Amino acid sequence: MPPSTPFFAEFGPLLFGRPPRSVRDQLSAKLRQADSISGLREAFGPMIPDALLCPQKHGRGSRQRLFSPLLTFWAFLSQVLSPPSACREAVRKVQAWWALRHQVDISPDPSAYCQARARLPDQTLLRVHEQLADRLERNVPAQSRWRGRNLKLVDGTNLSMPDTAQNQGPYPQSSTQKPGCGFPMMKLLGIFSLASGALLHFARGSLHIHESQLFRQLWKHLAKGDVILSDRGFCSFCAISSLLQLGVDSVMRFHPTRRVDFRRGKRLAKDDFLLPWKKPQRRTAAWSQEEFATLPESLTLRHIRWQVRVKGYRTRSLILVTTLLDPETYPAEAIAELYFQRWSVELHFREIKILLGLDIF
Repeated sequence: MPPSTPFFAEFGPLLFGRPPRSVRDQLSAKLRQADSISGLREAFGPMIPDALLCPQKHGRGSRQRLFSPLLTFWAFLSQVLSPPSACREAVRKVQAWWALRHQVDISPDPSAYCQARARLPDQTLLRVHEQLADRLERNVPAQSRWRGRNLKLVDGTNLSMPDTAQNQGPYPQSSTQKPGCGFPMMKLLGIFSLASGALLHFARGSLHIHESQLFRQLWKHLAKGDVILSDRGFCSFCAISSLLQLGVDSVMRFHPTRRVDFRRGKRLAKDDFLLPWKKPQRRTAAWSQEEFATLPESLTLRHIRWQVRVKGYRTRSLILVTTLLDPETYPAEAIAELYFQRWSVELHFREIKILLGLDIF
């Protein structure tokens, strides 16, 4: 059953490409207009209410300062969006903004700004992130949802960090790296919305924590009716079964360590079968005895074997596993095309790491 030609003709170039030129041009024009703090607030201020950046009532951040949380945030954002940009350049923009509003000059010394930036509470930045993600999700048109379902992409990436004793402790380097030669590594796992592209939730850990364990930390943010789209690293009986108990369906690539026999099970169509999965005899350390005991003894999962043919690339055979069992509501071709879009999560991570300068965290 070959994939539909129009779909792959449209999305195939995005495998190794960038967002459409029209989108890039719009973003570039907006960023050019936002060269100053006033321009930045005019362009993006409606998306970030000032109330989220008010000073704390008590404790750290409660004093009235020149560099308030509001001013510090916008200066910091302008610095991030204009790499490579030193603190002095951010302070220069603050000087221009302050002189325009108050007709008073301030010191060009970046020390006060650097201290204020370090005082920005993590919870404040998280609230800003949650506000942006929620706004993007609420503005997704109904027709952009996949068959009326909310699609969530999950994947992980690694970030290099400065080689300090403080970083080496919680984020040790790879065990294969010779001592003194490597750098601390952070593992970051994110859940993205397929419709809006927003990073909804994230978890972080060391390089020695498997991505599936970080994923479990984010299950509390999933809602009944969501569909998780992931690669084979998350494909396990325990994960699929637990998500199903939460009312969350899955579309995952089949893990190569398992064996599949298409001669067994119920045949729905060519290369489309319902096959049983048995519960593992032994639980892994990631699951407590109580959690493992609540899982069913077996699951019926749908297996779709798909031939990916993109002009200019070798044909590949993929096996997808899903809890979407109804072939009429969820045709095999639609599921295969859906999984093809999973690659967009790699582009999301690339944009975050490159645009925000987080390749070295």
